[in-house]
Amino acid sequence: MTTAGDFENEAKRIVYPLTKRMSWRNVAEAKLVKKHIIQIQKELRVVKKQANVVKRSIAASRTVARENIDRGIGGGFVAGLFGKKVIRQVKHNMHHQQVDLTTPYDTVIRYIDSLIANAESIKNNVDAFIISH
Repeated sequence: MTTAGDFENEAKRIVYPLTKRMSWRNVAEAKLVKKHIIQIQKELRVVKKQANVVKRSIAASRTVARENIDRGIGGGFVAGLFGKKVIRQVKHNMHHQQVDLTTPYDTVIRYIDSLIANAESIKNNVDAFIISH
């Protein structure tokens, strides 16, 4: 499974060429930079979708496991033996484990969103340059 750090590194790898090519002297260069920015945004959106898929699969598997605690064979017996309070505590702990596992993906997704927004801002500056020349 791909980690949140892998997605972050991929996003940085995609954006890195943009940091080297931030100037343009004429309309032709500006249009080329704009095309490059659009491609970078597309690639970042793909990485974001992949991160969302992994995050959702983690959340879904943990949710199913949490729901199956007292619904499996002998769930009523376990609840009767240990009490519903214990079952509730186990579910609570599993929920927090799920949050701990998905939080890094949320962070990376927000990071990718900020990269896409910054690229959009640069693209708007390029557009303004093209219109003014």
